[in-house]
Amino acid sequence: MNMPSVLGSRVRAVALVSAAAFLLVALAGCGSIERPKVSVEDLRWTGLSVDGAEFEVVVKVTNPNAFDVVAEHLVYTMVLDGIRAVEGRQIERASIGASSSTVVTVPLTLTWEGGAKALEAALEGGEHDWNLTGSVALRNGLVSKTFKFAEHGSFETNGETDDEDSEDL
Repeated sequence: MNMPSVLGSRVRAVALVSAAAFLLVALAGCGSIERPKVSVEDLRWTGLSVDGAEFEVVVKVTNPNAFDVVAEHLVYTMVLDGIRAVEGRQIERASIGASSSTVVTVPLTLTWEGGAKALEAALEGGEHDWNLTGSVALRNGLVSKTFKFAEHGSFETNGETDDEDSEDL
């Protein structure tokens, strides 16, 4: 029996068992990331631009887990007054400590082209309903899990635009 080949076989066996054990521990964690709480803290009308109506959505993501996670991306769709107005993806990563929260501000543009009907209704003034649905992906080391969320609410506009320059004509 060749001594180096026996020793090499044992080293390979230990390496394989170690790798398998590592994978089992990593895969066992897949089900252990608890669903975060995603809530809209604020929806702000920031004005009009050449692209459309500008909003900021302030989203709070709460990590209920006993360990830190990284929010890797946020995918969202916003429906305004029953009209699909905005879709997007926020890919800026945010670390969230164990049992704590972080706030992410997501800029939204209700484009003239894509949300003309919703924008027209918003410019008329009054109260407007919104729904924000999407998903957030969390990662802890090698384990990643995606969770869906849905929030709704309303906001008010006064129906006035900034026409200061028109008075000077």
